[in-house]
Amino acid sequence: MPKKIEATKDKVIEVTRSIIEKGDFSSLNCRNIAKEAGVGLGTLYNYFHSKEEIIALIMLSDWLHELAKADIKTELLTGIESIHEAIRRFSEKYVSLWKEDSSYKLDMNLYPRRRQLLFGQIGSMVKRLLEFNHKELSELEIEVLSETMVIYASRLRPYKEMESIYRRLLGDQ
Repeated sequence: MPKKIEATKDKVIEVTRSIIEKGDFSSLNCRNIAKEAGVGLGTLYNYFHSKEEIIALIMLSDWLHELAKADIKTELLTGIESIHEAIRRFSEKYVSLWKEDSSYKLDMNLYPRRRQLLFGQIGSMVKRLLEFNHKELSELEIEVLSETMVIYASRLRPYKEMESIYRRLLGDQ
């Protein structure tokens, strides 16, 4: 893509990210995003179909960034803590948006696919962590562990509150 197009897209993303980080959800609409980015509303719509598309792009980038920070080449419980904290940090960043912006109600048609992708990503990380530690769990045990991590980390539960449960799920009494 030409540099001008990329610069415009980047500016729109930067402005949207700033609005989210400020928690100013009343300003989180395409008209205001375009105005703050210094572009016309039509120009914004040439690059993005909706504010949800912009936000999804930002959230995906943040999600991948947090997962990349998780250390899965370490001692088992340290790795579990690292994954748990990555999920918690991501959730902490967006919990206000999910609560305040009514456009983020669950689309029940997309929910099963997104849920499957999310648990698949975490499950894959858990498997690699287990392999690194020469530990085996059944697919069901990995699924339960992954779902437990996502559920409680996304509810912003600190790792220390969950550690004893993770130990039991891993068979480390």
